[in-house]
Amino acid sequence: MDISAGFPVPETTLPDKWIDVDSSVFRERFERKSFEVAHHLASHPQFQLPQLMELTERTLRTRPSDLYYDMGDVAPGQKWKDTNHAFSPLDALDQLEDSNAWFILRDAQRDPAYTELYRHAIAEVKDMIGGGIESKIRNEEIIIFITSPKRVTAYHIDRECNFILQIHGEKDLYVFDREDRQILPEEEIEQFWTIDNNAPNYRPELQDRSRLYRLAPGNGVHVPVNCPHWLKNDDNISVTLSVNFQFIDSIRADIYRANYYLRRLGFNPNPPGQSAVRDRAKAMAYSTASAVRRAARSALKKAASPEPARMIPKALVETRAFCLMGFHRVQPAPCICTGPATPFVHLTGKTTSQIDYDVSRRSRAADEHITVGRLVERFRLIGNRPRNKPALAVVTYTGPA
Repeated sequence: MDISAGFPVPETTLPDKWIDVDSSVFRERFERKSFEVAHHLASHPQFQLPQLMELTERTLRTRPSDLYYDMGDVAPGQKWKDTNHAFSPLDALDQLEDSNAWFILRDAQRDPAYTELYRHAIAEVKDMIGGGIESKIRNEEIIIFITSPKRVTAYHIDRECNFILQIHGEKDLYVFDREDRQILPEEEIEQFWTIDNNAPNYRPELQDRSRLYRLAPGNGVHVPVNCPHWLKNDDNISVTLSVNFQFIDSIRADIYRANYYLRRLGFNPNPPGQSAVRDRAKAMAYSTASAVRRAARSALKKAASPEPARMIPKALVETRAFCLMGFHRVQPAPCICTGPATPFVHLTGKTTSQIDYDVSRRSRAADEHITVGRLVERFRLIGNRPRNKPALAVVTYTGPA
């Protein structure tokens, strides 16, 4: 079957401006609410199916990790891990009309044939955003989606800020409000940012709260970070371009990650935005904990090598502690450890009184050498703190490398 039949004949030239949107709508809703845009990319030569098949072949051969594909009937609430991946992607693409397949070509700009297209598209989006957006972006890319007729793309949220531009075919896009906690509970956001990309759960009884966008060649939708959405393709092959980027806003993500671990310890943490002080504290704690894990992995790798570990006696450890009820000053305490000048952290569900007991009991062992792993276990807290309050201890090593 000639699956390229019915695709528009490519134009030899395109207008200088590819994406059109009302400037007042953009200013009001960008990265807050979804909104519709128009574009002129439907007949771009690189988006014709023969060229996309060649791109898929090159991606599979040279960058296989940038190609995702699955096959089969999918429901809106189905998880990606439950889909079928045991098939030949090239055979499925060649039989796209009947294979019920879905392809994601990530980082398409890494293919030389799509580099200039990416530069033009991403520059337009940045120009619309303005305000020094360049310094706020962590990563940017274009993604191409190729979808079989009637195929569903399951409900999910993304880390990226998206401009979804429909190239070929028609389909329905349902976008939900990310601020509605009946649709997207805090626990699911925390899990998404920490351990599970499939954490958000579709709730069919809340489907009527979504906003429906009818996608057709020449239009598109801006979908902000973490806005839940799912799609259903019409009885046609669909090609969709996503121009997207991730913000550097690691603080908000780290707050969700810290909240995930606090919740596991039995706390009921406040969501981001309710307290700037607590938000900064949580972000700092999680960032430090991440450094601990990296240091521990590095230490384990070094321990496996024949080179002996360097011991640094009586290095200075700056100990900071805060109770979840507020900040409390502490003084530096002497400690001994090994390893580079790297932050370390210990998260505990114990009360402050229990922490004081542990510190007092272990202070007698201050003359021994403490390895990187044991420093994570053994922390020092001194100073006055409310008694019997849940506490989080952060230990930062500031000694020599």
